[in-house]
Amino acid sequence: MANIIYINYIDMNIIDCGSSVRPVNIYRAMLELGHNVELISGEINRDNIAERKAYLQQKIAEIKKNKYDFCYIEPMTGPLYKGYNRFEYDFIKEIYKQGIPIGVFYRDVYWKFSREFKLKGLRTFILSLFQRSDLRFYKKYCKTIFLPTAKMNDYVNAKNFALLPPACVKTQENNIESFLFRAIYVGGVSETYGTQNLLAAFSKINETQKIGLTVVCRKEEWQKLADTIYTDADWLSVKHISGDELTAEYGKCDVALCPLEKNKYYDFCMPIKLFEYISMSKPMIVTDCEEMSKLVTQNKLGMVCNYNVESIKEAVLKVYSSLDKYKILADNLFLFANKNKWTDRVKTIQTVLTEKNA
Repeated sequence: MANIIYINYIDMNIIDCGSSVRPVNIYRAMLELGHNVELISGEINRDNIAERKAYLQQKIAEIKKNKYDFCYIEPMTGPLYKGYNRFEYDFIKEIYKQGIPIGVFYRDVYWKFSREFKLKGLRTFILSLFQRSDLRFYKKYCKTIFLPTAKMNDYVNAKNFALLPPACVKTQENNIESFLFRAIYVGGVSETYGTQNLLAAFSKINETQKIGLTVVCRKEEWQKLADTIYTDADWLSVKHISGDELTAEYGKCDVALCPLEKNKYYDFCMPIKLFEYISMSKPMIVTDCEEMSKLVTQNKLGMVCNYNVESIKEAVLKVYSSLDKYKILADNLFLFANKNKWTDRVKTIQTVLTEKNA
């Protein structure tokens, strides 16, 4: 059992995206392992500056009275320092002065890919300056920077880093006796997410074989970016759901897809939805982005295809070509999920931060 300071910047009662799923599950895992957790959470904005500063001052006074084994930080997607809240840095410095080892999960370096994401303008430039400030700050005051993949350190350049990929929540066996002939995609709708290729592939598949596709996405994204030619397709079902409704939808499908465009950014990414797919024991079809394809091939969790319509089509048909091989993939997913739970990630955090020479 450890005494932990755990800092995040979310409303712990709202879990609606990957950036909130992870911090909440880390906290639950800490409690499940029996740790004593000093939770410091909450969103930062211009409207709560005075309240937030007073909250942190109170917390640092409490921290000075107790002994802690380590501090772990789950930052927000955007910059921690925003020009008006220097006291966030000061708070972490106070923890550092207490001799408490600090670890931070550095979730993303999208700000280094302005060309790929078409990020322009003065606001983007200022935000990138804040992001650079954050990274310098973490390198100076944190014992370890945790990253989702090793390749991401090509862009972070941290001397002391450790791997901390997403994890699995539920470990659900897939006792399938026959195919349901329906696949599922959960995520954003755009060209870089590969949804156009995905829709075109299933359109071709259904010319000769009936295999349905469920797309789960935000309503506004579908309305804005979806190819309307497939709106009335009998093989397509589009839903805007989450939570228990989404879990139930997984039970109606055989295979899950992640057809991201292959580029420098997606090569180092590890989408949290892959681990949701694994938790649901759904064999995956992913494009050949480096880190996620490595996850699938090394652990035999599904199939890898190229970022084009024909390759996605061939991969889907191959999965459905053998029920026996499909069952092996489902078994592999179940075994992997049980070895990669959020409690395992917390154990990694504790081991890395409490090792004297880490």
